[in-house]
Amino acid sequence: MSACVPTRHDHSSRSSRPSRSSGVKRPHSPPPPPRGGRFRISGADVSASITVFLLAIPMSLGLAVAMGAPLEAGLISAAVGGIVAGLLGGTPLQVSGPSAGLTVVTAETIQVYGWRTTCAITIGAGLLQLALGSLRAARSALAVSPAIVHGTLAGIGVAIALAQLHIVLGGSPQSSAISNVLHLPDQLARVSPAAPLIGALTVAILVLWPLLPGRTGRLLRRVPAALASVGLATAVAAWAAPSIARVDLPSWRSHALPEMPHGPVLGLATAVFTMMLVASLESLLAAVAVDKLAADRSRAHSTDSPARPGEVRGDEARENGDRPHSSGTPAVEAATAHAGPDGTKRPAPPLLKRSDLDRELRAQGVANAVSGLLGGLAVSGGAVRSSANVRAGATGRASTVLHGVWILVASGLLVTLLERIPLAALGALVMMVGLKMVSLAHIRNVHKHREFLVYGATIAGVLVVGVLKGVVIGIAVAVAVALHRLGQTRISVSEQNGQHLVVVRGQLTFLAVPRLSRVLGRLPQDADVVLELDGSFVDHAAYETIQDWSSAHAAHGGQVAFAGRSGGRIAEPAAAAHSCCRPWTPWRNHHCHDQPEHAPPAEVDDGADAAATEVPQHPASAPGTVHPPSPTSTTGAATVTPTGIAPSTGPAPG
Repeated sequence: MSACVPTRHDHSSRSSRPSRSSGVKRPHSPPPPPRGGRFRISGADVSASITVFLLAIPMSLGLAVAMGAPLEAGLISAAVGGIVAGLLGGTPLQVSGPSAGLTVVTAETIQVYGWRTTCAITIGAGLLQLALGSLRAARSALAVSPAIVHGTLAGIGVAIALAQLHIVLGGSPQSSAISNVLHLPDQLARVSPAAPLIGALTVAILVLWPLLPGRTGRLLRRVPAALASVGLATAVAAWAAPSIARVDLPSWRSHALPEMPHGPVLGLATAVFTMMLVASLESLLAAVAVDKLAADRSRAHSTDSPARPGEVRGDEARENGDRPHSSGTPAVEAATAHAGPDGTKRPAPPLLKRSDLDRELRAQGVANAVSGLLGGLAVSGGAVRSSANVRAGATGRASTVLHGVWILVASGLLVTLLERIPLAALGALVMMVGLKMVSLAHIRNVHKHREFLVYGATIAGVLVVGVLKGVVIGIAVAVAVALHRLGQTRISVSEQNGQHLVVVRGQLTFLAVPRLSRVLGRLPQDADVVLELDGSFVDHAAYETIQDWSSAHAAHGGQVAFAGRSGGRIAEPAAAAHSCCRPWTPWRNHHCHDQPEHAPPAEVDDGADAAATEVPQHPASAPGTVHPPSPTSTTGAATVTPTGIAPSTGPAPG
């Protein structure tokens, strides 16, 4: 019976692995978890949660100020992101909350629709995320070009920095990045010294705090730089500028909840989709970054102490092609303690488990829906908070959840203290976060891969016309660049000893067909031609062009030999006209077994190498038709004859 199946690797070795029911324990399985349930709290998690809490408080308030939202909404979203997304997420070490990437989107939505409708839009974005996560679409979101993703985040970062610069100067931001640039001279003309000095002090502490030297510096650096900068700026402002603008937390009794959205349906749908897109991309990228940070931390530990017999660490498992097994939910689980070089007991390096991105997307959707219902900001995974969580030594989701609990406690007990924070200090903090979103490492990476045009176009689009339209512009430029590269096919002709050599270097697509036809048409009709295809892809239009020309050339008495670089070729379907080859089936890399009996075999000479010279027959061809080789033809050459294709040397293929 004919079947249409892809080529598969032989997995027969799996049968030798012990099954779960056999009672044989796999050597790389971690020890079973204790009987305390899945949610475990360790001392490292408590310590990490306090560190993240101290970082999240000023950032949440600063982002709320940047968005023009009620300040208590920032605290609500930070608590919901920590507790809800922390409990349900597929990346337990990731810390969710109000996001810098959503600043521009949320600020624009608030200006157009108002705060209460923005909460309803946040709920809609969360439900859409939940639906996409249920459809297992998280991996598809990562298929967007990195140049577009990083360009979007960089454009948002520049817009954040321009807006917060007005707050640092004692003013208020405008509605768009262009407006912020145009109004900057007026703001500088009426600036007062207090706010810029407090902002400059905050920036200086943020930059210099990680560079404190000596033992005292190591102790002080345990306090997050964000907390240290805002705390010291608050103390200086209380002494030197008592009249500076400060945080104003309204009473929780007057907190606004969502309402039914009002406005044009298309505009509301666009706002929901844009918020969902930015929040999802940032969360998934942060999840991938958290996996890398956790793997690096595990690798650093494993270099200090060897693994126990039978234990496979995360990096070793990846090298062996295995996926480390985890008996609990944390992405990084602490293994059993073992003896260090000095004989003391210390925790073994963490065992790794990859993030479940679909589960993470669903958790972000639930968190956004809950945050919107409670009158909070949109939530996404944050690289700043998450990296602080990993570096603080967190081992599971307990640190993320506890940090949300601490924010709830602080929202009720520390209101008086929070209201002493100057707005200029929060503006400087968020401005630095925005500037860090423009990563020099990303710029070097996209430049190395020749995608800086896509990166720059995306940034310009985000700044000029908005986030969603900027992403569309980036995608359009990326497609144009890809088509340009596909069209960069070099075709050269040389003649030696009466033989014409046609060399085609690059991808051979329909874009190169006119030039290829023109070159082949200029060759003498009875010439001996060698066509060398030096590329990795040939599309259908180019294939048909080569086939038609080779048939006509052989009919006029000429000879054609096909050659190419050494290596595996792209397989042709043996029976593309067979019932298993539907219109949507890719015409390359497709295998249809049980080819029809009428398919004519190739006429071959003894001594040819089968792997190097096998040339597929076209499915609908009749005997005597001439066919070109596969796109990545190997070093052997096949000679066209009136009755078929004869390789120059080698045995007949089996």
